[in-house]
Amino acid sequence: MAWSQEDIVRVLARAGAKGLTTTALAKAISAPATNRQLSSVISELKSRGAIRGPFRMGRLSLYFETKSAPTREHLESRIEDLLRRAGTRVTTRSDLDKEMKGVVQSLYKDAISALKAEGKIVELRNARRSPLYVHRDAIVEQLRVESGGGHDRRPLPLTQSPKTASISLDDIRPYYLSLKAEQGGISAITIYDMLKKLGVSKDKLHSLLLREAQRGRVSLHAASTVNFPREVMEAGIKIEGEQQPYVTFILREGS
Repeated sequence: MAWSQEDIVRVLARAGAKGLTTTALAKAISAPATNRQLSSVISELKSRGAIRGPFRMGRLSLYFETKSAPTREHLESRIEDLLRRAGTRVTTRSDLDKEMKGVVQSLYKDAISALKAEGKIVELRNARRSPLYVHRDAIVEQLRVESGGGHDRRPLPLTQSPKTASISLDDIRPYYLSLKAEQGGISAITIYDMLKKLGVSKDKLHSLLLREAQRGRVSLHAASTVNFPREVMEAGIKIEGEQQPYVTFILREGS
């Protein structure tokens, strides 16, 4: 045998996160692809924990050096990050699948199951029974603001005269209800999402929300436990003296 176990580990280490098929591995160490001895050595290295695989990724079955091998924990971290960034906006399974394209499917499914079991993410169902996902932090934030814990009881300043606002709550209510339904019933809507639905200027929507917050018909909430994307933060209402902008709002019942 012109090659050794160390050669296999070294070649896989160079391949890193790309991994190698058995054929590519055999070629890299100049061993016949059909060599039974190669299969035996691979099994021994796996039992020692030096390499991992094969992992089915697309149409390929790949082997990895242990330090570069995909793990369920890594996928859990990626899923959590994606859902945290989505905030209170629910993510469909198909959208999540697109973001996680190319990962090991068995590990991906295990990661979702583990996150659900640990209570880190919540699975909802829409009318078609399709799964929807949201991070636990967004739910906690929702409960906090709905219970009044996140409401700033100091009067919010009106930065513009109410006369300059050419939209009303009646104008935004259908879009609000639509966004709320898309979020699986979560009431806190981002100002950013409402701006995209309405197609009006940021100043007009801010003026309306500030005026209605003064009247108690809208509650405004600053970013806290949820790490919102930059565009969501920039669409928020910035109040002088406040560290965080108000990025979400809730239409109070009866408003």
